[in-house]
Order: sequence, then structure tokens, then C-alpha cells
Amino acid sequence: MKKFILLLGVLLLSNTISSQILEINNSASAESSYTPQQLVEDILISGACAQVDNFTSVVSGAPTDTNTKSYGYFKKPAGSSFPFEEGIILTCGRAFPAGNATSTTTVDFANGTAGDADLETALGQTNTNDATYIKFDFTPTSSTISFRYLMASEEYNGNFECTYADAFAFLLRPVGTTTYTNLAVVPSTTTPVSTTTIHPDVAGVCPAINEAYFEGYNLGDTNYGGRTKVFIASATVVPNQKYEIKLVIADQGDSSLDTAVFLEAGSFLLDADLGAPKLTSTNNAACGGSILLDASIVATSYKWFKDGVLIPGETSQTYNANLGDGLYKVEATLAVGCVADDEIDVEFTSQPTATTPTNIIQCDDNGDGLMYFDFTTKDTEIENGQTDVNTTYYTSQANADARTGALTSPYESGNATIYARVENNASTNCYATTSFTIEVIDEPSPLDAASILPIEMCDNTSFGTDIDGFITEDLTTKDTEILNGQSAANFNVDYYTDASYNIASLVTTPTAFTNTIAGGQTIYVRVSNKINSLCYKDTSFIFTVFSYPTVNPIVDLTQCDNDTDSFSLFNLTEANILISSGTGETFTYYLTEAEAITGLVADQITNFTNYQNPTPINSFVYARIENVNGCFRTARINLIVGVSQIPSTFNNLEYAVCDDELVDGDKRNGIASFDFSDAEQTIENLFPSQNVKVTFYNNEADALAELNAIPDISNHRNEGYPNTQNIYVRVDSEVVNSCEGFGHYITLTVEEIPVANPVTFARQCDDVPTDTELSSEFDTSNLEADVLLGQTNANVTYFAADGSPLTDINGNAITSPFPAAFRTLSQIITARVTNNTTNVASGNACYEETTIEFIVDITPVANPVIIAPACDDGISDVDGLHEFDTSNIESTLLGTQTGMTVTYTDESGAALPSPLPNPFNTSTQTITVQIENPTNTTCIATTTIDFIVNPLPDFEVTSPQIICLNNPVTTLSIDSELEAYSYNWQDENGNTIATNSAYVDVFTSGLYTVTATNTITNCTRDLEIQVNDSNIASITKNDITIVDDSENNTITIDPTNLGIGDYEFSLNDPDFGYQDDPFFDYVEAGIHTIYARDKNACGITPFEVAVLGFPKFFTPNNDGYNDSWKILGATDQFYASSLIYIFDRFGKLIAQFNTLNNSGWNGVYNGSLLTSSDYWFKVQLTDKEGNVRERSGHFSLIRN
Repeated sequence: MKKFILLLGVLLLSNTISSQILEINNSASAESSYTPQQLVEDILISGACAQVDNFTSVVSGAPTDTNTKSYGYFKKPAGSSFPFEEGIILTCGRAFPAGNATSTTTVDFANGTAGDADLETALGQTNTNDATYIKFDFTPTSSTISFRYLMASEEYNGNFECTYADAFAFLLRPVGTTTYTNLAVVPSTTTPVSTTTIHPDVAGVCPAINEAYFEGYNLGDTNYGGRTKVFIASATVVPNQKYEIKLVIADQGDSSLDTAVFLEAGSFLLDADLGAPKLTSTNNAACGGSILLDASIVATSYKWFKDGVLIPGETSQTYNANLGDGLYKVEATLAVGCVADDEIDVEFTSQPTATTPTNIIQCDDNGDGLMYFDFTTKDTEIENGQTDVNTTYYTSQANADARTGALTSPYESGNATIYARVENNASTNCYATTSFTIEVIDEPSPLDAASILPIEMCDNTSFGTDIDGFITEDLTTKDTEILNGQSAANFNVDYYTDASYNIASLVTTPTAFTNTIAGGQTIYVRVSNKINSLCYKDTSFIFTVFSYPTVNPIVDLTQCDNDTDSFSLFNLTEANILISSGTGETFTYYLTEAEAITGLVADQITNFTNYQNPTPINSFVYARIENVNGCFRTARINLIVGVSQIPSTFNNLEYAVCDDELVDGDKRNGIASFDFSDAEQTIENLFPSQNVKVTFYNNEADALAELNAIPDISNHRNEGYPNTQNIYVRVDSEVVNSCEGFGHYITLTVEEIPVANPVTFARQCDDVPTDTELSSEFDTSNLEADVLLGQTNANVTYFAADGSPLTDINGNAITSPFPAAFRTLSQIITARVTNNTTNVASGNACYEETTIEFIVDITPVANPVIIAPACDDGISDVDGLHEFDTSNIESTLLGTQTGMTVTYTDESGAALPSPLPNPFNTSTQTITVQIENPTNTTCIATTTIDFIVNPLPDFEVTSPQIICLNNPVTTLSIDSELEAYSYNWQDENGNTIATNSAYVDVFTSGLYTVTATNTITNCTRDLEIQVNDSNIASITKNDITIVDDSENNTITIDPTNLGIGDYEFSLNDPDFGYQDDPFFDYVEAGIHTIYARDKNACGITPFEVAVLGFPKFFTPNNDGYNDSWKILGATDQFYASSLIYIFDRFGKLIAQFNTLNNSGWNGVYNGSLLTSSDYWFKVQLTDKEGNVRERSGHFSLIRN
């Protein structure tokens, strides 16, 4: 069985389309009560000559069961989107619920019929049930039959279509044969039409199958969950042979969820059929001047007509209509004598032509073999001036003929043949076709200009001189690089001198190209497909001719001799500026000119900044000068050694300074700044008659190489030469390139600075906080030793913050050694440590300073705080807590002090908020206060604050209490007390009614207050007593309702007017059985007493009532029980008079009474005992108010 797991049906899967729902078996339509045979003959089949018989059917319901039968008639209402106007419906459930009114209830009915064996055999299924079928014989008159149908089902719910398929089929066989053919199949297949073979993708359940034939979910024209598109069931038959057809549908596997098949009225055609009209208005006019018409029926004779006029000689089943627009008709006489006819309205239109267009060739822009084609550009060429035509394009002749799969532009494709269909706008059947090819050829993809390596050459003599900027070169060496992997067999590479790419700029001999612009130019390249030169791409590259450096071919380089051997070290780079003034050039040096030309690294002089001349006095080397483009020249460097002219008696110049930190921040690294600028004049004075240049160097090597000269001798730092540095002096002639002097003539010395070690003292608190002086005494016994830390040859002096000599608090000078104890205010002093031995110029001895800070902080004062005792209060007055006012506590504690931190802790040591909350809710306790200087947390003061909470008087009273209006006095008293208190009583108006007494009598209701006072703590407590009125009940007969002389006698007391008390009620017992409900039922007839008792003890009120009763029998046998018959509950107390009559069953008066207090009738008449029998009575009772009550009835006298 199916598990109904629908959440909301298919309503969750698709939006319901608004549509008018079908009328199905509508009682207003006579067809709704047709038999199955009538439905087939009058609705499904069309044709006056149809031969149909031998009807059988299995259906659920009689023809008139329009609401419940399994088949019937349907009709399309106005506004409906259903594809059939009318027809018949077959279901495996009920037909009526499928339409008529929109319903959200699932169409799910079992019709109770059996399954169908033919259906199971045809579809290969088992276990069918609820079958509905109609079977009949027919004789076709043409070679084909067909009818239109669609399937709808509740199985279309977004789940079950993946699993369940109710079965239906259209089974056809020639009469007398046993094998059926199913006509209800998916087009072009043998697959039966069902929910499992036609449905869309159901996400997560099953993929789509034949989705093109599914119309949709919840379309609104029926109540089914979904339906298919329209199908045509068709078959090839033998004309005039009898066939049997069975239209059958059934549930399969279970009886859940209905399925139906709808068959279009008149679509089962068994008559002549010329087809649909051929009209320009319906876009299917006949093409050209003729059209072949077919009667589609086998007959013994035929007649053809146009516009009602017989066409002579046309007696065949077919006729080539060529008489122009008009109404054509055929009459076919069948063998049985019946004449079948049909007519068709025909309009003709012209036959279009399709001119073959030129083919389309496109360049492939990405190498994938595909391009987008716009076929509409071929419309004009193909239509060739025709109007009222439309051209569409297809991938095959078959598609063009079938008018299916028209292509849209732009259309992406590779090489292909395209078929064009030129169609007359008046008829889709009137067309012509042609074809053309589309071709995608490779588009060049040359290397982009940014990626092509340039041709770069130094100027040479291939054309002109090597300094004119022109050369001749082979451009075709770039072909392979430019093609970027594409084959040269498929592409041409052409070179141009400008971007016009015209014949004038074409390089006609690319293998021997001479640049046309001195120094080079841009070469433009066009790569084109050899098949179609219009398929090309352009790129470019740079062609450059570089020039050589301009040099002096021979230069002299002179160096000082640093001794007397005529050998010295040369910095060959000093010759660079003599050789060339160019920029960006590279100089390398070689022993021979040949090596310089070759330029091998292995031949280079590697120590060119420290090169010793190979022979004394004069020698030479060669330089190679190469520019950034790799073009080079050579030059010879003559090496000349000169002797120093500075006298050997010249004494070294000495300079000494203290180490400093001005630049590097380190005054102990032996590096300092020197000014030895006076040395320059001193040395120049050694050459009075010469024009010389004096240069200073950090070392001998730099001096010889003339590298890294000291730039500023007035501010030189001896970096790299700590403590002591030897300065080398070089004297060069400003007139000729000669060295006049060379050597170490200056010494720089950096003297060490002594260390002033830091000394720190902890902050101290003012040791006398109550005086006006903020001072403290510090232990300074180790101060000076800590400053020196073992240094000798050093003095220490002390200064105040303003730089003046330091004095103590009394004005006495502080000198070395520093005193052991030092009383001071807060201040910072300076200790200066000075070197006792120095070579630094007078007055500039090396020293270092450090500062020593003494800080004296304020010690706070905690002022006392007194809090008055208080009584328990707050939300609860028995919790021992009181809300103290703390608004002045902190200001009292601090007085005029500011900037202090105040903290509070309770008796357990737990921290309290600071400041204390206001109010401060606390029990009795002593808290601790600490005042702290936040600048120095060791400076503190403490005190305590006492909070005392006294309890309120502890006593009890009873409230509420009652005062009875029938006895108006009650005593109020204290129920219990913890200790003796004084009391004061007041009424609700605030009047004192008693003092110093634990009780008081009161006489009226109201709210009374008693105040208890503890005479020691003066704490008081008020308690209230509510005294309420109550009263004994007041009952009258008007408050009582009695229902008597019944099966259930009741008494009801109306409490509304009884009084202000709280009452309970009892019947006949003043002590027990009281209840709140003023109602008693099943009360025996007789006299009863009602008791109303005040629950507040104000008393009990009795009240007698009478409940009448008339006994139904009596037994006068003198046993003491029921010996007489009398009215119960009727006494003189309640009734003023009475008349009682007793009759026998014949109406004879037997007895009469006029008093209610007698003993009744004892069954005696005139002294004789009457026999057992029924007797009748009549009673008239008059109460004290004159109200008359009459009653008659009968009773039984029973004797044993």
C-alpha cells in the first residue's frame, strides 16, 4: 500500500494555475446520464457511416449515478485552459470529484470492481483492481484510425510519480484474433503512457523521464495533481475489416489515488475526412496552384465538388484540387449504401524560392574551432527580393522540412552545412529550402608586442660606418618567435616600417633589412592565414642600433710613493674620468689591449683599486669601456710613481677629546667627534710656493687608492677606529697630475668618561603627619659608594635641582663624602663624577652626571566617626537590619584631605563598597576603615565605625476578630510578648482608647492599632486588629422555597436577606450536619426545622417548615405503622382551615375531615372495615394568609 507522506500535496511543488475547472457529469447536461455505448457512439466517434456494435463494459455505477460512477461526460466551461471542448472520462475511482468545484481534498476513491486480465497481459503487470473499461467492435473505412486523449492523475504529487503507476491502455485487435496492441504509448516508442514514464525531475527522488510530454502540476482545470500533454492514439488498419477496441483503466497494486483518461469528443473519426481547412488566416494555405485532397475512406464510388458544383471526371478517392480558392467537397458511397461526405475550404498562396547564398568564413578567435554566426545577414541574399516570406535556419534538411529545431542568431558552431527554409507568411506548409556552408579557419595568434624580444645590435660596418646608426640585418630570424607555436605552413609573416601596413611600408627583402631611421625603429608585423589573408593579427617589435662609448685612447695616472722603492698602489678607477665623460659605462682593466678587446673575466685585473705598478717608475695597463648596451671601446692607462715632498722632521699632530654620545648614543665605545681642520693649513704651509690639494683618509689603503676621503675634518668621527686613529694625509698638485706628499701625520685619541652609577631611594611617608613640614629622613650612608662603585681617580660633587651647590634642610653645604643621614623635602639632586687625569684641553675634563630623587609623600589622617544606634527597619522589621544614612561618613573621615583612597571591610574581613552605599543596610557590626595615599600605598591611616541595630518589640495579636451586633462587645488583647512593653491602643480615627494595658474592650467594628514600646531602646512596633460586624440570622417564610408533593421534595433557603453573618445550614439538628449550601433535596413529607448558624459564633436561628405529602397507601392492621391515611406536613400551625374528602372507586363519599390535627382515616366506614381497594381523595387547604391549595388523587388500602 502507498504510504501517504504528502506534506501539502503537490501544492508545495508548483504554483496552481488559475483556471476554470471542468464540468464532469454535470446533471444539467443530458450527456452526463448516457450509457457507455451512448458515450462512444454519440460523443467519441464521429461519422454518419460509422459501423460500431457489440458493446460491453465494466464500470462502477449506473448511468444516472452522476456523482459516484467511474466514467462519464465532461465539458469545458468558458475561461478554462483545458485542451478539449468535451469528451468522455474513464477513471479507476470516481469521475465527478475530478471537476465541478475546486477542492483541496485528494481524489482518492475505490470503485469496488475487479482488475482486468487483458490490461495486465498487455502491460506486463499484475494485481490490478478497480477496473473501468468500454469495449466495442468497429469497421474502419480508411487505412488509419486515431483519436486524441490525455492522462491526469493524483499520483503526480512530487513523490509517487517516481514509484506508482495506475494502469490504462487502448487495446486494439482484429475481431477473431487474440493479441492486443496497446495504442496508448509515448510517441515514437512502445513505452506505455503512465505517471512513472512521463514526469519532470523530482529533486532527491527521481530524474525526469519524457518531461517534454508533461503539461504540469496543479493546473487548476481538474482536481488532479497533474496531467500530460495531448497525445494521439493511432494505428494502421485494413479498411472494411472489423476490429475490437478496449478502452481500459485500473488501479495497480492498491486502490489509493485516482487516475483518469480524457478522450476528445469526435476525435475517433470513422467517416470521410478531408482534413482541416487550408486558409491564410490559419497560416496553412495551400502552396502553389494545386493541392492533393484525400477522402480518407474506402468506398465504392466518389464525387468531388467545388463551391457546390460537381467536378466532371473526378471519381477517385483522391483529387488534385487546382481550381483556385473555394469550398471543395467529396461524397463517398460505401458498400452498405451509406454516403459519407466531408468538405474543406481551400485558399492558395504562392510558392516561395530560396536563392543559394555565399558561404560564410570566420576567423577562430580562441582556437576552439567554434565561432558565433549571425544567419540573419543572409536573409536578403536568400530571399532575393521576395516579400511576405520568412527565413529560418536549421542543421539538417529533415529539420528544415519538419520546421523543427530552428536556430537562433547568434549561433555558435564549427564547420557545418546550414539549411535555410523560406516560408510563405500565409502558410507554414508553403516553403522552399537551400543550403550554404559555414567555415571556421584558424586565426593567427602571434606573440604580443610586449613579449617579442627586440633586435639590438651595436653599430657596425654592414652598412656605412660604425658610428652612423645604420646596419643591415635578417628580420626573418624572428618568424618562429612571432608565430608563437603556430605552423609557418599555415601562416604568412610580413614586416612593415610603419603601422599603415600598406604596400609602401612593406619590407620587400626582410632577409637583408637596413633600418630607415638612424639608431633603430619599430618593426610592424602582420601574420595572416594563408587560406584567407583577411584572417590576420598584427604585432610589432623594436629594432635598435646602439652607439659605442666616446673615449680618450691614452691617459696618465700618477701615484705617490709611500716609500722610496718607486712602486706604489694605484686605484685604476681614477683614470675613468680621464678616459670618458659618459654615464652608465662599465670599466674593466687588463694587462694587454688584446685581452681588453676579448673581455674575458679570467683576464681582468681584479685588484684594480689597489693595483701595484708592474715595473718601477713608468708602466701601463688597458681599460675596456662598455656602455649599458654592451658596446665597448679600449684605452691605455700610463702608470707614473712620484716621491713625497713632506720633510721627515715633520712632527705628528695630536688631538684628544672625551667619548661622546651625540651621534650614536653610546659614550663608552671609544668613538667621538673631532675637529682637526687646523691641520690642513699646517700641512699646506709646507708647500708655500705650490698650488696643492691636501686630502685626509682613514687608512693608508684609501689614501693610496684615493677612495673614501674624510669629507669633513671639522666634524670627523673615528668610527671603525675606536679609542685611537691614525689619519693619513695625501698632498696632490693642482697643476699637474702628481703626488707631492703622503703619510701618517695625525693621531686622534678618545678619552674614557667616568661612570656616574644610578642610585634610587624608595619613597617615604611624612614621618610627622601632624606638622606643617612634608619631610622625612633618608639613610644615605651608602650613597657615594653606590655612585662610584669602586672607581678611583674620580671626584664627586653634588648640585641642587637649580644647578646650585647642594645644601641640607638647614642650609648647610653637602660635600664629598655624602652624610650618612639626610633629612629632606621631596627633591631631585645631581651627582657629578669627574675624571682626575686627562689630556683634553684645559677646562674640558671628562665627567658624567646622574640624578638622585628623594620623594616624601603625605601620610593621611583618619578622623573618628560616631553613628547613633538605630531600630530594625526596612522591608522586614525582624531581620536585624537598618538602613543607615552614610552621606557624611566619608567627609567626616577625610576632613580637608583630598586625593585619598578610602576602603571599608566588614567584621569578617570582606571588602565593602567605597564609598559606603547610602542608605547602608546592615546589622549590628563594627567595620574597619583604611585611608590610603594612592601615590604611595604604604602611607595609610585606619579607624573603626560601630553600627548598632536594636530589635523592635516582639509580640502577637489576633486579626481579624468579630463583634456580634446581637451582643456588641468584644475584648482585644495581646496574645504573647517576648518581654514587657508599654502599650498604647487607638481606634481607626487615631483616638487613644487605652494605655499601659495589654487588653481593651471595644463596642464597634473597625480597624484598631496597638503600639508596643521598648522602654530601654525606645524602639516601637505597630500591629493592627480588624474588627468586623456579624449577626445572628433572621429568617422569614419569604426566604424559604419548598417543592413538595413530588418524587424529590426540596427546601431552598435564599441567603440574600438573612443578615451580614457568614451562615451554614442544618435540617432538624441544631448541633450537627451543617452545610454551606442552603439547599436540601429528597426531604420527607412532614414538619421540619431549618437551623441557620453564624460561623462567627453570633448564634443559631431555628425555623419550622411544612413539606406536604399524600401517602399512596396505608395498612390499617393496628401494627403501629401506616394504620391510618392522613396528609403529611399539614397542621393547624401552617393552615387555617381544611376540607378532606375520601371516595371509593365508584365515587361514593366514604369519609370527610375538617381538621388537620386528627389521626386521619382508619379504613372504617359506618363502623365496618372496608376491603383492600383503591380510594380517591380531594383536599382543599387554606393557609394563614388565605391562599387556597387543592389536590386530588387516589391511594390504596391494603389489608393483610
